[in-house]
Amino acid sequence: MDWIVNWDHTIIFAVQESLVNADITPFMEALSAVGEYGMLWIVLGLILCCTKKYRRVGMAVLLGLIFTLY
Repeated sequence: MDWIVNWDHTIIFAVQESLVNADITPFMEALSAVGEYGMLWIVLGLILCCTKKYRRVGMAVLLGLIFTLY
């Protein structure tokens, strides 16, 4: 089990050393905010509900979100 933890730390530190950059922080924060509170899925579900072809899919997305609230 220790080898998994060591391997995980190696990957995490490699990513941090090579990909962490202050210039892309605002972009990454905005990208993270899109997923917060399921807003992306709510908007997608509403858009899908507006089209006749995908209305059932949109309802499934919205019902799935409602059922997973708590």
